Amino acid sequence: MVVLLVLYPLVFLLNEWLQKPILLGVFHLPYWFFLFINNAASVVLLSLILPWVSQRLGWWLNPEVPDRKRDLAGVALVVGFYVLWLLAFWHTRRISDFLGDAFR
Repeated sequence: MVVLLVLYPLVFLLNEWLQKPILLGVFHLPYWFFLFINNAASVVLLSLILPWVSQRLGWWLNPEVPDRKRDLAGVALVVGFYVLWLLAFWHTRRISDFLGDAFR
């Protein structure tokens, strides 16, 4: 659950800020190559970000004593962030699509 929590926004943002404007827009790289670069960047960034996030969620991931309420709170928190990411990126794409249509 935590990997997806970090990986989804990371891949989305790399796609928006690296893949589309630079790898495709400037360098015109083929699909197989820009996908490799995007995945490599995702792995490097994930290895830096995930330990920090896991440490912040240590109260849930590494509890001293099992506790069902804490487990449910951790799941609710992560699912809440999933919803937040989905809504934020859906909204971002809608704005981007609108601006793209306005300038075509």
